[in-house]
Amino acid sequence: MGWAEVADVRTLVYTAEADSQVEKSLDSAKKDIEAITGSIIGIVPDTLFNAHKYLSAITLMNFMITSGELAYMNKMGPDQTYNKPEDMIARYQKKFEQSMAQYGYSTNAASLYAVIKLEEV
Repeated sequence: MGWAEVADVRTLVYTAEADSQVEKSLDSAKKDIEAITGSIIGIVPDTLFNAHKYLSAITLMNFMITSGELAYMNKMGPDQTYNKPEDMIARYQKKFEQSMAQYGYSTNAASLYAVIKLEEV
């Protein structure tokens, strides 16, 4: 599996933003994740794919808030709707953190297994 793509982020966040803006969010999130994990070459683990998707969604939603697309209140004629973007961002932040923790656990477990096998030899 590779890194998350535009279509993956669009399954989490509905936006009128162009694909190029979603790609900017993907690129920013990938750089942030690689700053933590180191560069990933080849197949990206599912846990990092998910972490990338959620962090990209968070980045895109923050952009949407600042651009006015995801405003706290929308008024069209006599109707008003209220958004709670902080709740959505917090939910994706939690999923991002869980994915990163799962990646860290699986990496640590693999390292521990390698050390045990080396000690047996």
